[in-house]
Amino acid sequence: MQWISNTFAQRKYGVATTTGRQVGRLVTMLLAAALILAGCARPDDEEQIARNLAAIEEAVERKDFSAIEQYLHSSFVANEKMGVEEVGQLLRLYSLRHRRLGVTIVDSSTTMHADLPDRANSVVSVILTGSSGLLPSDGSIRRVDVEWVEQSGDWMIRKASWRQ
Repeated sequence: MQWISNTFAQRKYGVATTTGRQVGRLVTMLLAAALILAGCARPDDEEQIARNLAAIEEAVERKDFSAIEQYLHSSFVANEKMGVEEVGQLLRLYSLRHRRLGVTIVDSSTTMHADLPDRANSVVSVILTGSSGLLPSDGSIRRVDVEWVEQSGDWMIRKASWRQ
């Protein structure tokens, strides 16, 4: 009540009270603290997964396949039979066929596991293009199912499978 009456006195008579200033300072400090904490907070898991997907997309286009390995879990398996090394070979083979590689994520959805907080699944639709000359070839759309596992605060791909 004191604050309300002080605010009324401040408006009516133009008198600033100590209590009104203290409340203003408190609100300012709380807003500043909230902004600082928001800036320091760990990114949302789904946001980190989306950033990882974007980084993988860029690495493929740069043909930097070793950069992709940092996002693959030690037990990584692709299409139920390929490990990290085989996927690297597949990407290198594709890059030899095509001077330029293009990967465009056209749709992506991630679902966090309710019972296992360190697990998530993503369904990603990508358009793959390759160019041996001036005109792009391929241009196929692939659906990629990705299983993520959180390890030491980083989201890593444990399983991936794709189909046209």
